[in-house]
Amino acid sequence: MTRATMGAVVWLLTACGASERVAPERPPGNAVEHWQRKLGGRVQDCGNARQGVQDETCAVQRVFECLHGALEVCRPAHGVWYSLTGEGDAVRTDYFVADKSGACVYVVIEDRSTDPLAKPPVVERECRSASWTPQPAQPSCQVLSPVDCGRAAHGP
Repeated sequence: MTRATMGAVVWLLTACGASERVAPERPPGNAVEHWQRKLGGRVQDCGNARQGVQDETCAVQRVFECLHGALEVCRPAHGVWYSLTGEGDAVRTDYFVADKSGACVYVVIEDRSTDPLAKPPVVERECRSASWTPQPAQPSCQVLSPVDCGRAAHGP
């Protein structure tokens, strides 16, 4: 293959979407910082996962497995999932496991502030539990979905 042919193949792959857009990492917002301060240094880091538009790796499942383990014993934990909306807007979703007044809560903070149509741009929910469900965009990937949620009292 000549150098010119190789260049044409690289251009064709790039033009056809071979270089997939991956969700960028974004800094935490006020609600996330509130929970980080509240839990202090005693929180287990469950890591983070970044998902692309056509990602089939299910990298986020390892984050949810860690959070699930923390939920089972009510151990403080934190994990982050960076994803994209269908239009390509970046979404940062933080998950916390926390003890609140003697009860274990699963906190979900979804930050869609880069999406001009998101109303509200940040949603914070405190949930009593979570259960395994297939990810809507990729049914072979299991995610930990919140159960029995209400809005957080302190707001974003």
